[in-house]
Amino acid sequence: MDVVTGEAEHHARPPMRGREPDFSGGPSDDDSRQDLGWSADGSLIWEPSALRQPSRVHRTPDGRPHDAPAEDRYPGRNGWSRLSPDGTRLLGAPGLPTRITDVRTGDAVGRQRVLQLLAWADDDTVVALGCRGACPNECDAGLVLVSVDGTRMTPLTGTGDSRKEGAPEWVLTPR
Repeated sequence: MDVVTGEAEHHARPPMRGREPDFSGGPSDDDSRQDLGWSADGSLIWEPSALRQPSRVHRTPDGRPHDAPAEDRYPGRNGWSRLSPDGTRLLGAPGLPTRITDVRTGDAVGRQRVLQLLAWADDDTVVALGCRGACPNECDAGLVLVSVDGTRMTPLTGTGDSRKEGAPEWVLTPR
């Protein structure tokens, strides 16, 4: 869509098929959605892949296949890159404790006492979902900055039960 001229093109996509043992081709997803997104630099469009790796197929805006940009090779659940800004470390999966690995070796370079690693703040610090104390309830959490080695944690927000009415909903955007 060209915002200035108001011109737009639409290219319909077939619905994704659910994950079936005998399904061997094309994109697949549990709920048949086929969400599309923009690459981190905004130059390419991605669509889900039936493969675990790569989990996304990148295309030019006119639909031609294209290699994923470096920062898009390791997408997280939120759609942002799990790759550190310097390209050397990778955010791990949610779950207490979390871990960050070296891209080249696959070795853990740090473990963090947080619920989920959300986004890189810089090469040595991550925005994460953390909780107070022993973390008895994952819904009683807030945003924190945590160091790669897990030794420093700085609260960014208060914590509170995310299931309660009026609970804050954090919105993070790439800068």
